[in-house]
Amino acid sequence: MAKAGWQSFHLDVNEIPAAYADQLNRAPRRAQGYLSRPCSGVTSSAAASKRAEEHLAAGLFVRDDLALPNGEQLALLNYQFPPKSVRADAGTGKIDLLGSREDGTLAVVELKVPGNREDRRVALLEGLIYAAIVEANIEQIAAEVLAVKGRRVRLARPGILVIAAADYWSDCRTYPPTADLETLTSDIAAAIPIDTGGRVPFHPGSQVAYQDELHCKF
Repeated sequence: MAKAGWQSFHLDVNEIPAAYADQLNRAPRRAQGYLSRPCSGVTSSAAASKRAEEHLAAGLFVRDDLALPNGEQLALLNYQFPPKSVRADAGTGKIDLLGSREDGTLAVVELKVPGNREDRRVALLEGLIYAAIVEANIEQIAAEVLAVKGRRVRLARPGILVIAAADYWSDCRTYPPTADLETLTSDIAAAIPIDTGGRVPFHPGSQVAYQDELHCKF
């Protein structure tokens, strides 16, 4: 379904756990490795990216970590993380940022730039899809993170974080209203179950082209 048509789409929370389990079972298995691509914090093109989130991800990555609502630091392991096994894996993009919490649990980070007015449920559902793929491949990913980053990863279900500019959450023209989204997120988190993080102001700083205050939700 096109993202623009999601407002008419009814999302049944009761169906989410089965859909997550199905994604877990049929997740791509990547033979060529997940951390084989060097992450310098520089995007692949010097020109403006067609996907502004890629530039934002690269800018945030060079900061090394992000502060979470409970005061802990999320270590940033990779940006534009590749969950596909082959180019032909339909409907599977790249994870904006992959991080590790202080207890070693991985976190899938979805980024939304200023002016993004797509259905807010898109970020949540993208995060769930990517979390299932990461969970399905957690042993391989953990081994690579240890070898490349020297960090131990818990063999556990990853969490989801959505980081976006303030207007992404406050714009009344965007569907669904933030309060409804928070209720939906809480219901889904309890149904699967999965950690959907928290809410905290985040300031990207001068390394990122977006000076608006960013917020981390879920």
